[in-house]
Amino acid sequence: MKVNAMNDELGIQVNIGGKVYKLRCKRSEEQLYRIAVRQINDKILQYRSVYTKGVELNDLLAMVSLHFSLRSVKIEKNEDIEPVFEKLEGLNFDLMEFIGENGQ
Repeated sequence: MKVNAMNDELGIQVNIGGKVYKLRCKRSEEQLYRIAVRQINDKILQYRSVYTKGVELNDLLAMVSLHFSLRSVKIEKNEDIEPVFEKLEGLNFDLMEFIGENGQ
């Protein structure tokens, strides 16, 4: 593990599907990388147990990529909640106004 003090980057090695990759990441993100690698490897094992015949690592990685990409798309689609939040703020204001008028 090498550290570049100038920009707080860290050289790490990760093992994905039995192959070691050398990466550079911010020290603050190292744990996120390791969690992501663990999730990828867990998903590879899951697909490997389902598709036992004639499936190579590249096929498993493609299925894992699709899984996580689909999950990302679903999250991005749900992130556009600003209009809902604004509507809730308006309803909250109306409710507080109603309570103020009728509560005393």
